[in-house]
Amino acid sequence: MLGALARGTWIDRFATSIAVVGVSLPAFWFGLLLQLVFAVGLGWLPSSGRGAESGLLNRLSHLILPASVLAFVHAAAWSRYLRASLVDTLGRPFLQSARARGVSRVRLIALHALPNAVAPAATVMLLDVALLVPGAVVTESVFAWPGVGSLFTEALARRDYTVLMAMLMVSSAAVLAIGVVADLVHAWLDPRVS
Repeated sequence: MLGALARGTWIDRFATSIAVVGVSLPAFWFGLLLQLVFAVGLGWLPSSGRGAESGLLNRLSHLILPASVLAFVHAAAWSRYLRASLVDTLGRPFLQSARARGVSRVRLIALHALPNAVAPAATVMLLDVALLVPGAVVTESVFAWPGVGSLFTEALARRDYTVLMAMLMVSSAAVLAIGVVADLVHAWLDPRVS
């Protein structure tokens, strides 16, 4: 949002650069880099696994690195969508007429521009949520995290076609269901679509 509101400034260039780096970084390489820095170099976080000992803090410490990888990669793409949508919305004539009527900048952005810009970005975000579980295969492999991604790679190595087909069907059903939800949310956010 800051990049779109301060278009052409150093804030915009900085936000766009971070987003491009996040989209361009392969998840496995970024995961290995985080392991190298925070687990091996600094020793702050565990490098892999889920944490054998019980306790919320121990389990959360094992979750920080894999969650950071997935969050950074997806947030970078989402920020680019939101920026493009907000830049497009800020150039629309209804905002220029609201500005001419004396609507304050904060009110103009919060009540007029942002709701119109969020609808297309929310659709993309919801569709990415459906792809989050199948996309976690690489991240779970790098961090030795026992999950759906690890189950997929183990079934692939064992040539367990029954498990692979079941996982692909569940993933496909999730993509379809979340696609319908994304369309409904888009219609709710932007009544012109319905």
